[in-house]
Parts: sequence; structure tokens; C-alpha cells
Amino acid sequence: MEHIGRYNVVKKLITTGFSNIYLCRDSDLDVDVAVKVFDLKGDNVGEKAQYGSAVWLARFVEEAKLMARLEHPNIVKVFELAATEDGKPYFVMPFIEANLIYEIGKDEFDPAKVEKLDAQWRPKKASVGRTVFLLDQVLDALAYLHGQGIVHRDLKPGNILLTKKQGGSVRLCDFGMVKIPKSDISRSGIWIGTLDYMAPEQRRSAKEVDARADVYSAGALAYRMLTGTLPEGAFPAPHEVEPDVPREFSDLLMHAMARSRKDRPRDAAEMRRLLHATLVPWQNLSLPSIPPPKAREKKPKKPKKSVVSFKKATKATRKAVAGKERKGDAMPEVAPLPSPEDRGPVAGLQDMLAPEVQATEAPATEAPATEGPPTEVVADTPAAEAPPTKTPAKPKGGRKVAIRRKGGAGAEASGGLAIKVAPKATKPRRTVVAKPKVGNGSAQVVAVVRRPASEAP
Repeated sequence: MEHIGRYNVVKKLITTGFSNIYLCRDSDLDVDVAVKVFDLKGDNVGEKAQYGSAVWLARFVEEAKLMARLEHPNIVKVFELAATEDGKPYFVMPFIEANLIYEIGKDEFDPAKVEKLDAQWRPKKASVGRTVFLLDQVLDALAYLHGQGIVHRDLKPGNILLTKKQGGSVRLCDFGMVKIPKSDISRSGIWIGTLDYMAPEQRRSAKEVDARADVYSAGALAYRMLTGTLPEGAFPAPHEVEPDVPREFSDLLMHAMARSRKDRPRDAAEMRRLLHATLVPWQNLSLPSIPPPKAREKKPKKPKKSVVSFKKATKATRKAVAGKERKGDAMPEVAPLPSPEDRGPVAGLQDMLAPEVQATEAPATEAPATEGPPTEVVADTPAAEAPPTKTPAKPKGGRKVAIRRKGGAGAEASGGLAIKVAPKATKPRRTVVAKPKVGNGSAQVVAVVRRPASEAP
């Protein structure tokens, strides 16, 4: 392969079961770049494959898009996603010449195999100062990811790129195994990652892990740098293997690698703060200051809607009333509603006039300040149907109503009633004209008139 898109291939750098990474030259910008090309092989294809090719293809594209969105000085950036002539997708990253393996060698501990390795690749240790420096940058990058709900799940020396072969800074790479919020690519019951640096719960299921799985891997990575071995089985603490390791630092790493994730720091940000706290006794290992953790804002709780049934409300009211009676509090008197019999003939007259009466407003005139003679309404009803005479309740508006039976033999025979209504002093009097209702047995309604003072009863 001579070209990948517009990039000239220099050599193949790495081959994995999912991709090939090439060192290429960007002739337009005159810089070296790393191009990662999708290429499934080995157990990832055929009948032995745990996932289909479509799943790995989707994860490859998702990795490129995620790395393009991330903005952190210790994370590798992706700046192009495209496809080759034969349809294989690839993405482009800046070329970083080394990784942590250049400093601590390969994870090979079989003496027979170690002798066959070049001296550069044989397992070795890193100093305490160098371990703290690199671990701090790794935790800073992980804290950025954890803040967005992302779990890396594949922390190992090969994924810790270094800007120089000796003494470089960290660039975290390889996001092909990340757990992204609201993503269904990871499947329960299948582990993903590198076994030597994997948390116990991740070996059972990669889908159920959280930020504490990365905390475990970071502790295992630091353990490997300090001791030159991997934390397998019942492993000793770092200060027991290397006396130069401060006890506080050793305890922090053992805390991070607790088998139960409940006993570990909750995320990389908390572990980084604990790391800086352990540096107080030995200030010669200076690290960049980290801001204090942000206080979590408490969202105001929404008031719960109170739904009370009528039965419960009535019961509560009765209890409240009973309580006041026990305490001797005076309860307000509530007048009962009048019954139809108590309302008397006034209600009957209003009901009779309602469908027929047409009211007209008289011309507005100023009412005299002094109280004038009352206005009377006379209704002639059959004597047999005359209701008993009673004084009705005071109507709205403050108008006084007086009802009396008209005197005289004719009045007694006809059962006529005289109703006196005292007019308001602030409003003009109204004249009501009623149309007679014709029908058998119907009463005749006489128009409202004002009696002269001489005819007053």
C-alpha cells in the first residue's frame, strides 16, 4: 500500500485484530501523521468471532468521531475520517513517536522469553518521580473523560503515548473499547480490554463497569511502573517490593486496586486529588496544582401535587372542627339555606315572571337624597292558591321588603298581596312592565305602579 487517500505511506507501525496503523506523510502540510485503517482479522472474523463485522465497523467510526470531539492536552486528537478506494474507513491522527513501552519494556515475565528480547524491550522499572509525573497526567485525562460519562476500559502501556522516547508527556489514545453513555454497542457477559490491567468486575461484564474500573487500571499501571511486575493474585504492596516507594503513595495504589469497587476512589478526579495530598511530605516531586472539586449544585425539588379526595377532605375538616370544639374555640355560625316554603310568595312570583317579563331601563334620573314613598307590586292570584304570608329574607343589595295582605272584602276574596319595596337612595327607580299570561287557571299580573300618598293603606 503506497497511498491512503492523499497520504503517502512510509511504513506500517502496528497491527491489531481490528486495524492497521501506518506512518504516513502529509505532503500538503509536510508533516508526519498516523493513519488507522479498519481491518478485521484473526478471531474477530469467521465462526469464532464474538461480534459481527458490522459491530466493529460501527465502533471504529464511533471511536474516530469521539476523538475528534475531545479537547484535552493529554488526549490524542483525530482530524480526518475517510475511506480508502476499496471502501475501508480510516482516520488520521498526529504522529507521536513513542509510548510507555519505550520506558518500562514489554509485559513479558517468562525468563526464557525475556532473554530473547532486546535490552530495550525487557521489562524494567520507572523511578518514583517519573511514575507520579505520568500517573498524574493519565488521571487528568481520565478525569476529563469521566466528567462526560465516558469510561476508557483499555488502559495499558501501549495506549499511553509519549511525545518523546525518553521524558515525554502523556497522550492517551485508542478509544475503540470506550463505554459511551446511552450506547448499546457493549454487550453484557463479554469482557473487553487487556486482562493484565482489567478490574475484576470488567472481567465479568464490560457493560456494567463505571469510572472505578479505570481507577483500578490506573493503579495497576502505576504498580507495574514501580515494581516491574503485574499485580496478579495476592500481590504485595509496592513499598514492600521497592523500599523507595513512600508508604502513603503505596497505600493509595492499593486503595485504587481494591477488589470491590466500593472501596476505590469514585473516579479519576478523586484519585488525582488524593495523589496530590500524598505529595505533601515529599514536595520535591512538584506537580501542577489542581482546582478544588466543584460543589454539586442541588436542583430545587419540585413541589409534589397534593391530590386529596373529597372523602378525605371532609374527614379532615370534621377532625379540625372537633379539635376546635375540644379546645373551646368559638365556631362561626353559618346560616342555613332557606327552603322553598320559607322563601314564601316572593320566590313564586319571581319564578312566574322569569320566562315572560321584559325589563327596560328608565331614563337615568338622580334619586332624591331623602327616602321617598314605597313602590308597590300587586299580584292577583286565586284565593285557593294563595300561599301563607311570611316575611322573606332580606334580598341582596340592602333593599327592605315588606309584605302584607291588602285589607277589604274584595282583597280577601281575591287573595291579593301588596309588596312594598323601599328603593335605594343612590339608584334611580325602575319600572317593570309584565305581559299578561293567557291560559286556563293562570294568574293575571298587573303592572307595577306607584301608589299616591292618599291611597296608602
